[in-house]
Amino acid sequence: MDLNFFSDPQLAPKPRSEIRIESLVVTLLPDGNRLSVEFDTTPFLPIDRPSISLAVRNTSGAILSSSHVIESVHEHVHITLHLPQPLADTNLIVHAELYYGEEPPQADAYQRIDVTNPTP
Repeated sequence: MDLNFFSDPQLAPKPRSEIRIESLVVTLLPDGNRLSVEFDTTPFLPIDRPSISLAVRNTSGAILSSSHVIESVHEHVHITLHLPQPLADTNLIVHAELYYGEEPPQADAYQRIDVTNPTP
């Protein structure tokens, strides 16, 4: 007998090896000092809680901000990253990596943000 508790098969938890970053949305907030970062992962079982590493780099590759979500219990996460100073006329690259413990990242996602004179 096959029991299905999910009305949408896409919402059923996947095996650990199939967990990915499904979406990454980054928005520069109006003050120019912060980034709103939202990401969704593939549905996972409670025992397979993934960790996510976030890094914000400028065009020369320097890390301006970073954060880690360790063993997330949620498939949708929304956090705010603070930047060291208001930025103008530059590009930022936000890189997210999904990983488990000491294993190498098994998924990643990028988003480029064009910053042109944010209004304070």
